[in-house]
Amino acid sequence: MRTIICEDYNDMSRQAAKIMISQLTLKPNSILGLATGSTPIGLYDNLVAAYEAGEIDFSGVTTFNLDEYYPINEDNPQSYRYFMNKHLFSRVNIDMANTNVPFGEAEDPAKECEEYEKKLAAAGRVDLQVLGIGKNGHIGFNEPSDELSSVTHLTDLTASTIDANARFFDNKDDVPKKALTMGIGTIMKSGKIILLASGVAKHRAVKALMDKSINTDIPATILKAHSDVILICDREAFFGRSENTEKIRIGIDLGGTNIAAGIVDIDGNIVAKDSVSTKKGASCAEVASDMAGLVKSLVEKNGHTVEDILSVGIGCPGFVNRESGVVILASNLGFENAPLADEFKKYIDVPVSLENDADAAALGEYNTARENCESFVFMTLGTGVGSGIVIDGQIYRGSFGEGAELGHITLKMGGEKCNCGRNGCYERYASASALVRQSEAAAAAHPESLLALEKEITGKSAFDLERKGDKVAHEVVEKYISYVAEGIMDVMMLLRPKKIVIGGGISNEGEPFVSRIRDYIANNMDSEELHKTEISVAKLRGDAGIIGAALAADEY
Repeated sequence: MRTIICEDYNDMSRQAAKIMISQLTLKPNSILGLATGSTPIGLYDNLVAAYEAGEIDFSGVTTFNLDEYYPINEDNPQSYRYFMNKHLFSRVNIDMANTNVPFGEAEDPAKECEEYEKKLAAAGRVDLQVLGIGKNGHIGFNEPSDELSSVTHLTDLTASTIDANARFFDNKDDVPKKALTMGIGTIMKSGKIILLASGVAKHRAVKALMDKSINTDIPATILKAHSDVILICDREAFFGRSENTEKIRIGIDLGGTNIAAGIVDIDGNIVAKDSVSTKKGASCAEVASDMAGLVKSLVEKNGHTVEDILSVGIGCPGFVNRESGVVILASNLGFENAPLADEFKKYIDVPVSLENDADAAALGEYNTARENCESFVFMTLGTGVGSGIVIDGQIYRGSFGEGAELGHITLKMGGEKCNCGRNGCYERYASASALVRQSEAAAAAHPESLLALEKEITGKSAFDLERKGDKVAHEVVEKYISYVAEGIMDVMMLLRPKKIVIGGGISNEGEPFVSRIRDYIANNMDSEELHKTEISVAKLRGDAGIIGAALAADEY
């Protein structure tokens, strides 16, 4: 389950609308599952605004609403059919024949539920389902119960739900005591689900979603078994009105060379940071111990204790399982199936999340630049080459929950052996480590060069000595830039991104470095269309991974 924590209700509504707008743009004949109540009203207002601006078209859309009171006349202002007509259907160009809401006056409610399931089956899978969440964790009108119905059914409403909905009626006695609702199984068949939560009253239910357990007493927790759920909530729903206001979040950027940690405030700014070297050949347990020691030292230097820590996010290179906190494979660290999150919790027992380091850096960069670019490709040139793809403010994670690994596209068939097991991977030529190897080889071949006089060659050496006029260093840099640019051109051809952002240690070379990449591309790519892609240096430089890791921890 991914989580987007928004500033307030309006921000929550906008973020949800962006996802739905993307859905309708990619598939104009989408089947949408819709919810009612006060929570989605802002979402529907945003969708109407997008329709009026010509951004989306509802003419091919089919909708199925989650539920309806029973019994109730559809002309009753409190019916969900009336609600949908008022807040969405009557304001866009949807074919009313394609809008489906359970019929609240059915003579045989059981048959109505059966027919509703048949309609859903005939239409095909719901592409995107919108859900709200009740104070008691109900979704639709699936109330807490030892047994949760899997299909559309007639249900009794609990006293707490009747109390919560009484504000919409003249008096509590007018609230229907039953409802027709999609079942849990029906909801879980949806391709994608967005779950909305706003206000401190939803905090308990949202908090339960952060635990790993599934509990029928809080029906929404069953959504953890779905492969594509996004929880979108405001800060009150996530943190509680006053809870955690003095708490701090920690972001850790674990690299093959250094471990950097920072205290990150609620707005995504680094308050304080520190780093230590990554020990070569260290085990998962040893690295976890070093990270925990760094965090303890950092918080104590800044007047806090570990009890003040709300959450810790770790950005780690390679393939990671975000749900289990296990590093599946990080060849640059020598990790395979390493339980990094659990090892860390042995020292600091707080919620710990694990994120791919490049995805974390992309998330951090997006947090800074979201007003200027909602979609971009982030590429980090460090010990390896990492990548994160942001689409409409969301990290692209593929079909199996893992982000793109552009560092392992093939740059040279039959080329250098990569730690991943393949040959000729991009990162074997374009990473900072590759630049070091290339510099060392040039120094050995040219003992007369300034490179050969370096006591220790780093990723900066060739650039520094080029500026001093060393011809061999210049040739190394030129060749390295060609490698970096060739991979970027592959990404441009594959993804056609509006923007490519370069981070990692090499990005410290700044605009002159990026300018030379642009020049290489201009001289080697004829398409003027492709030249529209903006290539820039990460604004946050090395801080992006720390900030993004802390933000990613908001999911847990």
